[in-house]
Amino acid sequence: MIAFKQLILPGDVGSDVLAVKHTLRRMDIKGNEAIRMNNKAGPAFVATLRSAQAQGGITVDGKYGRNTFAPATPADRHDQLRAALARSTTAMACHLRQDQIVQKGTQS
Repeated sequence: MIAFKQLILPGDVGSDVLAVKHTLRRMDIKGNEAIRMNNKAGPAFVATLRSAQAQGGITVDGKYGRNTFAPATPADRHDQLRAALARSTTAMACHLRQDQIVQKGTQS
């Protein structure tokens, strides 16, 4: 299992936010079409995350935290949500790091 990385709160900015947004889109969570694909956890992100939490039977708080990543009561739907969010976060972080390495190499 992939370890939980960080809490994402409304208004936070970072590559993990974008990774979770990609997962919400891929899962076709209600409201995902309103999400702007950037690194900011804005109102549409929070609303869509809340929909995902409700759909997964997770406490709805609009925060991507341990509660969303690893629900206390395991169930197939929770496991699917947790696994999809974890895979997307890890993959996007790796992809962004590779892009940064390439950009540094071309600037030299």
